[in-house]
Amino acid sequence: MTWLGHHEFGATHRPFLFGARPAGDPMAMDYWLRLWLSVYGALEAVEEACPNVSFVPYEALSADPTVWTAVAARIGVPVAAAGELRPAPDKTPGAHDDELGQAAAALHARLSTKGFAALGLVKGKS
Repeated sequence: MTWLGHHEFGATHRPFLFGARPAGDPMAMDYWLRLWLSVYGALEAVEEACPNVSFVPYEALSADPTVWTAVAARIGVPVAAAGELRPAPDKTPGAHDDELGQAAAALHARLSTKGFAALGLVKGKS
């Protein structure tokens, strides 16, 4: 992935830094939860400051055609089948700190709720 400039994970991992470098072992789930919270916590502030920014959970986008229809309408593109979107399988996370997991779930829920509201949807349904 180095030649593509992707360093989000893998042997050439370079974390996005929004504050302090994430603590812990990159082979542990807690490291990735801390990193996710740091990145999406910073992006939540961007979303609050910029009305043209909203988050749409991939899980909803790939599973519910009404979400893609609302996204297309918001960004002004013709609504067409989004065949490249594939439902993401739900996976049970590995061992992790419960507080970190709850914080990540709460942030995901906030971003999802705000994103759906910006699209005129409620929890991914029209």
